[in-house]
Amino acid sequence: MSWPLASIAFATLMSCHPSASTSFEPATPSGECLLFRNNPSGVIGMDVGASVSLGGGRSLFIFGDTFLGSFNANGSRNASGAVHSSVAIVEDAQSASCFSGTAFLSDAGAVEQILDPTEDMAWPLGPAMVDGGGLALLYTWVKSDSSQPLGFDTLGNGIVSGALGSPISLDVAALSAPATEAMPAAWLVHDGYAYLYRCGTQVGPGFDPCVVGRAPAASLAVLAAYQYFVAGAGYTGSYAEATIVTEGTAAFSVTYNAYLSAYLELYVEPFAPWVSVRTASAPEGPFSSKLNVWPCSLPADDPNAYCYAAFEHPQLDSASGRRVAFSYSTNSTKFASMLSHPNVNWPRLASVDLADAGVVVARVGVLR
Repeated sequence: MSWPLASIAFATLMSCHPSASTSFEPATPSGECLLFRNNPSGVIGMDVGASVSLGGGRSLFIFGDTFLGSFNANGSRNASGAVHSSVAIVEDAQSASCFSGTAFLSDAGAVEQILDPTEDMAWPLGPAMVDGGGLALLYTWVKSDSSQPLGFDTLGNGIVSGALGSPISLDVAALSAPATEAMPAAWLVHDGYAYLYRCGTQVGPGFDPCVVGRAPAASLAVLAAYQYFVAGAGYTGSYAEATIVTEGTAAFSVTYNAYLSAYLELYVEPFAPWVSVRTASAPEGPFSSKLNVWPCSLPADDPNAYCYAAFEHPQLDSASGRRVAFSYSTNSTKFASMLSHPNVNWPRLASVDLADAGVVVARVGVLR
């Protein structure tokens, strides 16, 4: 999982001001822009960037580690603080500007941390649902541990809900599933059911294999309400009995696409330089082979830069669903390099025409 890397780097970022003169900024291709790059809240970098429609032409965007400060004259960042999660409410019609000028949710003028764990740290994984009058989020629970390769231990994960637009208190010890269970990584509501994809090497070998559970939409925020897909039997099993249905990652999106009349998985394979898609005629698949649809914009002078956390934003898609809007995050395993590239550690918004990209659906009968 990539989100905590930015937090581990925070002390480095606070004291490191590399010159921008030797840096080559990643190009911003036609049809791609930096989300909230111009904001009045003092945010100078963040990741994740998933969204949920609030209705009425408005959406809530959700971010992970969010760095605060200013840009230096040479383009490098001067970090003065951070929160581990943040949100902003936007007008969907302003997507062409990447929501320039939009403020983040704040309290007394300071960007507010949306997840408030009782101990350690919690990161929103991205996928979220409006649940009645509240907000439900997928999250992971981590604890700093300098003995670990990435400087942290993952202790658990799960679903938490709270009031929309307010900090959500999270009793991580009581609410979390153990880290020995695969992470909740993607969420879909369709035809009265919620589908939860849980992905990781806990369920099998390879790049984050995924199982999928189903629950009545009214119980979407209750992890124990999900019954899991078992090949040959349908949604009848426990998590331990579930069948692997697709390859995913730590966080991604699966949506029902009206243009395809099928389900669309959109993700970045770990450390791949592409945003990719798969299609399926049912939430449990079978899913198609991976198709690369958009190259990630990464600095040419940093071989350690990578992209991750790709999410579709269906409320921003074209009316037919043929053109889909999505975002992805960028980062680097070299923290000083990340700081010297002010366009890295920033989600990018783009769109792709599914027909032009050659996205097709294989129609296969499945057991529901």
